[in-house]
Amino acid sequence: MKRLCKELRVQNEYQWAFYETWADIDIPGTHGMRRRRCTAKERVLDELFLSWEIATRKRYGMVASLNDNAFKLTLCKATSLVPNNRTKEEINLEYAQALSDVCGSRFVPENESELFDLCALAWFKELMEADQEEGAPPLASTDVAMTPAVMQDHELKYLPASWAARLPDEGETWRTTVSENFVKILHEELEHTDDMTKVRELIADARMIDDPTSMSVAEIYIDRVRRSPKCFAESFRADLWSAEKNYSLVLMINYAGISLFTQDKEPKFISSFGYTDALISWLTTEDDMITLYLVHKGSKKAGKLHLITEEANEINALLTQYSAEVLAEQKKLDKEAANRKRANERLLENQLSA
Repeated sequence: MKRLCKELRVQNEYQWAFYETWADIDIPGTHGMRRRRCTAKERVLDELFLSWEIATRKRYGMVASLNDNAFKLTLCKATSLVPNNRTKEEINLEYAQALSDVCGSRFVPENESELFDLCALAWFKELMEADQEEGAPPLASTDVAMTPAVMQDHELKYLPASWAARLPDEGETWRTTVSENFVKILHEELEHTDDMTKVRELIADARMIDDPTSMSVAEIYIDRVRRSPKCFAESFRADLWSAEKNYSLVLMINYAGISLFTQDKEPKFISSFGYTDALISWLTTEDDMITLYLVHKGSKKAGKLHLITEEANEINALLTQYSAEVLAEQKKLDKEAANRKRANERLLENQLSA
């Protein structure tokens, strides 16, 4: 793991992890899971490969060969944190992961329009990085144009693959929408409004600082995708404790909060709790147990969940780190909203006095 991160010029090795995927066999001891994050103790590949061989021989005996896709190991960023010391190569790896999450439908947008905005950002990055003639000056954001013809026969390149059945009927509409959104979010002036989507809010904030570039657009794309429950999340196996029975779960923790899923081949979503609206506090009562203190936003009723896991201390540290990041961003957003309100009030006063 360490050597691989060094070769890929990944500066923040501790934020990346191996994820193993088993195509034909349930991962031993996981109640039917086929994909899981390898723990910190499993960063040596030789030991991981040995576990695959043992499981295969127990299931099939002495076999000549297996399906080429029987096992897969993927290097993924396992946190939603965005440290300032990331290298260009590291950002590009994160961007590739964000694209995979969107095209693989793991990203959950506020509404469908966000997917077209993200598609426009991806096309902008591709067009900005297109080959130019030798000696030509670098492209400015205003030099990049998007037309429906650019997306012709490539409609699903940056849109969810699950939309394939809709392509014959809606392909032309998608091309037109992406081209129109491209101009709105990257060329025209964007004003903050109460009902604007998160991706447009991030674009507007970035454009107030500087004109869009290939790398800044990639960072906006990553910033939006990392806020979705299944994206850039660190997963943990845990048992939900109760007096009658324990229930096996998968916890996914990222910038959006903590989400609970079943331990199945296709994990089913159970519930999620955000840092600003549900999670009050958490406490590791023992080395292998963490208690979450919650409040239901609608009923205002409090409750708690007892989770048994070998990684209780890691979960505690991660929740503490994320909550501090979310709180800092919330304070910043509140301050910006107050400044915009004061600016609008002054503008109105000047108009009335004129």
